[in-house]
This record gives sequence, C-alpha cells and structure tokens, in this order.
Amino acid sequence: MTEDELFKRIQDVVNANPVIVLGSGASIGYGIASMSKLSDVLFNYFSSKTYSDSKCRDAVSSFIDNIIKKKMGLEDALLDIQMPLPVENEIRDCVWNEIQQEDVKVFERVVDGEVLALSCLLDYLIYDRADQIVNIVTTNYDRIAEYAVSQTNAYLNTCFSNKPIGVYDISLQQCKSHPCYVGRVNVLKVHGSLDWFEKDENLFSFMNVRKRPKDYQPCIITPGTNKYEKTSQPPYRDLMQQMDEVFKSTSGFLCIGYGFNDIHVHPNLLSYSQKRKKPILIVTKDITDAIQNKVINAKAYPYIIISDNGGKGTIIHNSYDSAPLEINGKAYWNISGLLEIIK
Repeated sequence: MTEDELFKRIQDVVNANPVIVLGSGASIGYGIASMSKLSDVLFNYFSSKTYSDSKCRDAVSSFIDNIIKKKMGLEDALLDIQMPLPVENEIRDCVWNEIQQEDVKVFERVVDGEVLALSCLLDYLIYDRADQIVNIVTTNYDRIAEYAVSQTNAYLNTCFSNKPIGVYDISLQQCKSHPCYVGRVNVLKVHGSLDWFEKDENLFSFMNVRKRPKDYQPCIITPGTNKYEKTSQPPYRDLMQQMDEVFKSTSGFLCIGYGFNDIHVHPNLLSYSQKRKKPILIVTKDITDAIQNKVINAKAYPYIIISDNGGKGTIIHNSYDSAPLEINGKAYWNISGLLEIIK
C-alpha cells in the first residue's frame, strides 16, 4: 500500500468522527507522570513509612518487594496485593498530589497562551458544525482534555454541572448545549478526575483546586485489586455504561497514547471493532506489548498503527497490508503529526 493510499485511509477514519480514546501517552508529553514515575513516587513515600498495624506493614513490604526484587510495573505490583484501606487511601492521595501539581503547570501554560494540539484536532472534527458531537473516553485523571475543549467554541460536558462547585448528573450527557456554543464534546473520564471529590456519598467537581478540600476524598480509581470493585459504584458505573453506548454507535476508534492495558476499556473497544468491522486508528510513540498481542497478533480487527520508528521517523503498521510503511524524518505518531496527515 502506498503512502497516499494509507494516508487516505487514515483521513477517512478521522473524518468519520470516531470516538477518541486518550491514554497516558497523550499526557506524558505535557509533563504528567507516567506509571513508571508514579511507581517511583509511591516507592519513595512508602520506603519512609512505618506502621503499627501488621496488615498495613505486610502489604507495604510486599509492594516494595514487588518493585525492587521482582521488578514489577506499578499496575502488576499493586494487583498482586490486597491493600488495606488506610494504605489504599495513601496511594490515592499520593497519586492525586503528584498529578495535580503537574496538571496545574499545564493549566498555567494554557492560560499563558499555549494552544494544545488536542484542541486543534477537536476544531477539525467539529468544523464549525453546531450540531457536531465529539466523544472522548479517557482513563487519565488530568484535565488536559477539558483544557483543550476550552480552547474551542464547543460545549464541554463531563457529566458534572458547569459551575465552580459542580454536581454529578449522568443525564447531562443527553442535554443540548446552549446556542452560543459550536459543537459539543463529551469527556467520559472512566477512572475519575483530579477535580472530582466525594463527601458523604455525594459527588462534586471543584474547578482547579490546588489542594484536596478538607473532609473530601479524591474521586479517582488507582491501580490495585480494589480497582474493579470501585467501577461498580457511581460515577464510574454510569460512565462505563455510557462508554459502552458510545463504542456501540461509533464510526471507529481513534486511540491516542493508549496502550491497551486497561481491562475496563479495551475489551469493549475490540469487541465492537470486531463485530461491526469498525476501524481502529492508534497514534502512539511506542507499540506496547498489549498492542502487539491484542491488536496486531490477534489479526481480528481493521487497524492502522502510527508509531515512532526508533527516532528515525514514523512507521505505520496496518491490517490491510503485511508490509509496514516507514517514513523517515517525519514524526506522525503524535496529535500534531496526525493533523499533518489529515489536513
């Protein structure tokens, strides 16, 4: 397949307005912590902690052992242990504090005038159409997607009311935006968000808080064995159901920086792609083991994967042609590069 033919297929996927799936790779370039960095943050925190409770002490000891001796990644290291609630809360707070500090810096860059590449992609998809709806599904806690929508003329919906103190209401997903907006972007944050908090079983959104409000708990799902239990509770249960509806009706999938490592997202994505023959366009710096095994090796889905070619340029794998296409000197594996292809 020639470069022009492959680019035409990429343009067709994007122009059909696919659901956008954002993974951590979409945020790392802005300084948001990767899993590797969060692993270091938690290791440093727990290495200096002591516990009188034996269950907490043993759980933390096992975690450190998993990281140092067994060389596990953060997700596997935590999935291997049933963390007591006090330790789980400390993990959540550590992760929230780390990413919150980095997210604030991104917000300040946006306020200072930096235009996010994602906002340019959203403008392209909306293209001055008042009735256009773009759906974003993300496992990220950061607010880069929200900042990007704010740089467009579109209405932003996160299922929380747009007020300084927002309240959760899944029915907002179906509300029409005000006529002053051009288009609508639904951001489904299936693992929670930095600005979501819970108190007395009530959910709130506090805009751009710099520290955790007193007596409120951050509403984010961190890696670990309790991750699966939490997704059966609101707001995550509702958001997962809404994600399923979006996947069911989409024209295709545009995965940006998503490594196919989250069991809450990729099984449904792959299932609908296979059943309905919906294309998967993956834009990523690195092809993860999960992408290799679950997408490429599976040979069950129509896909195009744009990735870095060892620093030499771009390599594009696809299910339509056995030979990958190598393009030297061009970085098409990020949003800015994708925009070069589709515009």
